[in-house]
Amino acid sequence: HIGTLWTLRGEIEEAAKRPDKAVEAYRVAVKRVLEPMARAELYVRIARLESDRGAPAGAATALARALETIEKVGPADPPPLLVDATFRLGDAHYRLRNWRQAAQAYDKGIQIVDAKDRRAPMAHYRIGAIRAILGDLAGALQDWSALSGRGSGLWHVMAKAAAVDLTWRIRHDGLLSDGR
Repeated sequence: HIGTLWTLRGEIEEAAKRPDKAVEAYRVAVKRVLEPMARAELYVRIARLESDRGAPAGAATALARALETIEKVGPADPPPLLVDATFRLGDAHYRLRNWRQAAQAYDKGIQIVDAKDRRAPMAHYRIGAIRAILGDLAGALQDWSALSGRGSGLWHVMAKAAAVDLTWRIRHDGLLSDGR
């Protein structure tokens, strides 16, 4: 029951807008809680608070621990916590500019969610952005073009604009490099 009390203290600190103290309480609770999925949930809470206070490295560490804990339990269907932690890990690595790790997390997230999940288009868009950052312009263009044809939401519209912009840049740079 000590873990539950520390979890409650973390929730109180969070409600009182004291994220540093909430993180401390959740870290103590993680050591005291026996149920693995409850520990994983605490790690995700820590990650959310770390991310909110501009510490993506702390968020990435907590999310990696959450995913490790969830994978040890090995539920048959991916629980919502696994999906949430996977996408959050992609976001943390994206903010840290750990491009390959971000792309891996987003790709894993896309594979385990329902196609209608609102985070999937964001992940597809960011994978395209990562490809562009890493110099794979053809891959980025392919990702963004495919995403833009799948819907009309924000990420779909952004993908269409990015594909148009990238196409123009490739053509423009091509003309400049040919000496025209």
